[in-house]
Amino acid sequence: MSPSLTVVSDKAARIARLHALIDELEEMAEPYEIGGLQVRRRTIKGLRSGRKQIFAERKRIKDWAFHYGGRGELQFNAGLDVLPSGDHAFRIGVGFSLEASKFFHDIELLLPHVVRFDDWMAANPDAYPDLAMWHYVEGERSNDYRPGPVRADFVERALKTRKGFVFLGDRQPFERVDLNRALGVMDRLLPMWDWIERGLASGVASRPGTGLIAGAGSAQGDEAEETLDLDRGRRIDPRRWTRASIVQRVVDVDLRHAELQRRLEAKLLADGWPKVTVEAPIGRRRVDVVAKRPGEMWFFEVTIASSARLCLREAVGQLLEYSMWPGATKPERLVVVGEPPLTTKGRAYLQALNGVLSIRLDYEQLALD
Repeated sequence: MSPSLTVVSDKAARIARLHALIDELEEMAEPYEIGGLQVRRRTIKGLRSGRKQIFAERKRIKDWAFHYGGRGELQFNAGLDVLPSGDHAFRIGVGFSLEASKFFHDIELLLPHVVRFDDWMAANPDAYPDLAMWHYVEGERSNDYRPGPVRADFVERALKTRKGFVFLGDRQPFERVDLNRALGVMDRLLPMWDWIERGLASGVASRPGTGLIAGAGSAQGDEAEETLDLDRGRRIDPRRWTRASIVQRVVDVDLRHAELQRRLEAKLLADGWPKVTVEAPIGRRRVDVVAKRPGEMWFFEVTIASSARLCLREAVGQLLEYSMWPGATKPERLVVVGEPPLTTKGRAYLQALNGVLSIRLDYEQLALD
């Protein structure tokens, strides 16, 4: 047999074994949470009927498979892959297929799913320390990297070439596959899938904390640390938003955050506030926006997240530190600003907080789209 025929035969054998493993995984899935995936899909999607099996009917010549209905979702995916050593591997996990096909042309429809994924990973950065991420663009595989938000440069390239795939999951040596381990990985990833698919109505990614101001390490002592300076703010160039691509406007969290700051500043000035400072320094930190008029000052914290609840979770602690730490400048009002609307439960939460706080706390919706 020629070497080329041997290679084809070996790959065909691996593909056949892959699908046998998937069949066995299906048979073992019932005691696991992932075994009820299609029941969850019917509930979330409002479907009247559906299949019981996790994976879609598939051509058994492919070296991958995804869950039934997964082409337009965060998909549970099993397939052939390679270990860092170069040895053949069985992969199991979740991914996005940003590749146009005969039955799925508009891969941009996956972008809201991608930003929900990013939101989850930003809120749970240490959820999957034993797993890895990697991606393909036009068949070229990246190195493994630490699980986190989907890289914006990958999304740009994938949408341009229409041939991208990004994956989060586990690999096992192909000759020693433990399907209970594989099902355990799927169970761990199921809460992420569930959260993404249930909450897609208003999905944008979370923003990490503000951090320190570069070059401000010379501030000395607690008093300097809490000094508010309204004359050293930042001007945000509106051309950043107008020149950005559609993809950047969706997945670039810093860009969205800056544009919300800019629009909030314009709104406050239009509302008659004579002094509005963007990123006003307090020692080595910055308040996103400060508005001041005679006898009154408000602090605003702009947050990018998929729900008002997540906006409040991220912003309230920062606002309280800015305004209530000993020696801090105390404003008359604190305002969390986000794109999603405030829910009834969110209003009840604010009411409860305002029952104990000495500074009024509000939420303001400001949407970009």
